[in-house]
Amino acid sequence: METSSLTFTSLRVFSLMLFFSSRHRKEAKLVLRAARKLIRYRRDILSEKQLISLREGITRLTVALRQQSQENIETSTSKLHALFDQAAPRQSLAGLRENTEVILVALVIALGVRAYFLQPFKIPTGSMQPTLYGVTGTPTATPPPAWTTRFAEFVLRGRTYIDVIAKQDDSVIGLREINRFHFFTSTEIITQTHTYSVSAPLDVVRRDFKIQTGKFLREGQPIVRGYADSGDQLFVDKFSYNFIRPSSGDVFVFKTTNIRRIQIAPGMGSQYYIKRLGGLGGQTLRIGPPNLTSTEKFRSSQPSSGSCPASTATKAIPTPAPEGFPSPSSDRRRKSIRYRLKVTSL
Repeated sequence: METSSLTFTSLRVFSLMLFFSSRHRKEAKLVLRAARKLIRYRRDILSEKQLISLREGITRLTVALRQQSQENIETSTSKLHALFDQAAPRQSLAGLRENTEVILVALVIALGVRAYFLQPFKIPTGSMQPTLYGVTGTPTATPPPAWTTRFAEFVLRGRTYIDVIAKQDDSVIGLREINRFHFFTSTEIITQTHTYSVSAPLDVVRRDFKIQTGKFLREGQPIVRGYADSGDQLFVDKFSYNFIRPSSGDVFVFKTTNIRRIQIAPGMGSQYYIKRLGGLGGQTLRIGPPNLTSTEKFRSSQPSSGSCPASTATKAIPTPAPEGFPSPSSDRRRKSIRYRLKVTSL
């Protein structure tokens, strides 16, 4: 322990000395370290003459540093630097190639983490409220504020202002949601003559801004004016379920590919839903609005111990979950206390 403490103290003293050293001494030490590293790395490909010259230059510079003569230090540094350039000539566009290599390595690592460990998601809708909040829109009668205010609110509050004006008298004939990189979601409002883009999910455009197919638009009037507050953003763990089985109450993300009655916009390929795991394969789900009870063996006369608080429901429908297939449910239910308590911080 004493030896480690002394070593750490020596490193700190050396760092402080280098920090407060004069400029010519700093440069000399950097060139000295680079020359020693060059000999270690290229000893097998450098000529004998180059090796001798580099070693002599290192010796001269080391002696000059001990003598603390600024003139000798600067002269020896220049000579050793010239020898270094002869032994390892600078390559053209070396900085660009090095930066490109670093960017490519970082990109590969990021893609690997995203594919196998963690994937970022942005909650677009409010189906999981109050556990997870999606994007919410607020119509306004006044135009958006100055760009400085918009930028500040975007950074601090995740708020995006929207102001889409009709170019001529027209009517809405369709709405289409566009998802870019599985993270950026927008909606295209398709009219008979134009297509308008709104930086908000389709659900928000319909629910909060009241845009429906057949709506008549007047020239110069706002189609969508207001702001959209971004939903919760989280990282989804893609690694743990390779080793542990999911349990009822877990929040999970799944693809909707090949699931009937779920429409996927053209070009999206697949769509992700985030829900709560209401039941596992082999369990029986008991639906008693507004509660959902899951049990391995359903008993109509005795509620399961895993049920939500008792309700005044007059009818219960036992629904077996398919073997090996989870049954998702949303959190937007009244009195869903038990399931809310099981949610961990995301």
